[in-house]
Amino acid sequence: MPLKNFTTGQVPYLENYTPFPEIAEITTVGDMFTYDLAPNTNPTIIEYALGTDNSYVATLNIRNITANVDLEAVITYSKDWFILKTSTDAVFEDAANNTTKITKTFKPSEILNIDIMVNNFVLDLAQLDNQLTSINVAVTNITNTDIARRNVTIQPYNRRVLPNSLRIE
Repeated sequence: MPLKNFTTGQVPYLENYTPFPEIAEITTVGDMFTYDLAPNTNPTIIEYALGTDNSYVATLNIRNITANVDLEAVITYSKDWFILKTSTDAVFEDAANNTTKITKTFKPSEILNIDIMVNNFVLDLAQLDNQLTSINVAVTNITNTDIARRNVTIQPYNRRVLPNSLRIE
């Protein structure tokens, strides 16, 4: 049965009715979170010069926009290509194929900020050829069978896209 968040007419003998305020029912996990760093459809070309001291940094922000559901984000990335940092209590663990997995449970309205840096200290294109260069993010609903509600007072992010070309010197 869907949530009632508006009145639909007269009901006999009903003295008072208050619909759920500022919330909407959610039917998919994709409606439970928002993120602001969108992948490019074209691969990024990195021109690299060894000996650099600077890192390219992008921040991925994931926000739980539900009113009552805990979400779990699992981020998998190559520890040869990238360094990911977060100030939260996320769990970092080594996985297969030189990858690292970050797991973080976040509450309604909570934001997970992840700094993504190119690992330019060990990046050598001759040695790291044909290795995984993706950063995979999976968000799942870990709450029981309660009806998930979206907090409509929280606005989704405007999407940002990484540049197609990147030069590190």
